[in-house]
Amino acid sequence: MNVIVRDFLDNYNENWADEEDGFPKLDEPAFRNNLELNAINFLSKDSVDIFYKENGMLGNHSLIAQSFDGENFDDSTMFG
Repeated sequence: MNVIVRDFLDNYNENWADEEDGFPKLDEPAFRNNLELNAINFLSKDSVDIFYKENGMLGNHSLIAQSFDGENFDDSTMFG
């Protein structure tokens, strides 16, 4: 989840947060509280994707933490 917070918290606060629509700017703990584990996909012995729901903060996209070495989740992407 750390890579998701690293890559998307500032994006949310700068581009998606809107007080009038009920999406205030968030600190790290509040952002984490909106993330919900949705799925874990084992694509190969070294490739793993962990999908998170984001409670509508980013347009109901899936946020995906990715590991290409089977250990470290250094990459992320948004899907949907």
